Amino acid sequence: MNDQSNSLISLEAEVTPDAKEQLDGLAKWAIYSAIIGFVSAGLAIITFVVTLNKVSSNVAASNLFQTFLVTGISLLLNITLFGAGLYLKKGISTADQGFFNMGLKKLNNYFKILGILMIIVLSIVLLAIFFGGMISLFN
Repeated sequence: MNDQSNSLISLEAEVTPDAKEQLDGLAKWAIYSAIIGFVSAGLAIITFVVTLNKVSSNVAASNLFQTFLVTGISLLLNITLFGAGLYLKKGISTADQGFFNMGLKKLNNYFKILGILMIIVLSIVLLAIFFGGMISLFN
């Protein structure tokens, strides 16, 4: 058993030309997706500023917090994804293991952040459904 686990730990994968091409495509799409996310965040801020003059101050204060929270999270995710794409692309093009590993680490962080956000949103939705059901029972 010990020999088998040691051989699994020391196993090194070979990156074939096809795998290299797939990883390069992944890096490009990560960069494109991040750029689209940056543009989207910018448009959200512009839309908020334009509509700010048309609503009351109470609604504006509420929307201001929400807009900055969502935009901040979006920027955090897209900066992480953009960095992952750049590091992966540089690691693949220069065959530098350090850049490649950093790209994978950033991609790992991106998915961790996304997973945590999904858990938080799902928890909020489930709590809303629960409390909505409890309120409807008592009415």
